[in-house]
Amino acid sequence: MPVSLGLDMSLVEKLTFIYAPVWYDYKEKLFDNTELTYVTDYMLCVFMSYGVFSLYTKTPDSPLRTRSMALFGLYAASVLSGAVAHQTMTTLDLINSDSFKWLWCVCVGTVAAAGGVMGSIMNHLTEHRPGTTPSVLSFVPVNSVPDIVWAVWSVTLTLVVCAGGMSMERPAADIFIAGLTQAVPTAAVAM
Repeated sequence: MPVSLGLDMSLVEKLTFIYAPVWYDYKEKLFDNTELTYVTDYMLCVFMSYGVFSLYTKTPDSPLRTRSMALFGLYAASVLSGAVAHQTMTTLDLINSDSFKWLWCVCVGTVAAAGGVMGSIMNHLTEHRPGTTPSVLSFVPVNSVPDIVWAVWSVTLTLVVCAGGMSMERPAADIFIAGLTQAVPTAAVAM
């Protein structure tokens, strides 16, 4: 049930964080199909893909390189599937199609999965930090989180996304919520 703040809100604002399972057919769904949106997504895909390519060709093989490539790869897959959806899913019938739902599961699911990769990167960085270099919060044992926990984090959140657990009336809210799942691993990396 939406929380009322007592503010006069537009329909767009009212629909932003109303739960709507991804496999549900929408009677009304607001989806940005403007050229600026999907061109930006394609450009981000090129940038992220270049990150993968650059790491692969210019850095020595290491667990950190592999994990960083995985992170860039997840983001590339996210923005590519988002770009395709924004460019091609232009009617309510298309937005209610299985194709849209699978594209959106990839788009949002890869963002949710990225947090686990960030946590794994944190593990590598803390394992290889010189003993004389303290972390920001050196009293917090962030490197005690095993990689398997981060793998389970990624798989679990991706399954939650595909089950519709992060699906709102406005798809922009979905990606925002998936991005919030990266708060804990991001904070762990910063420590």
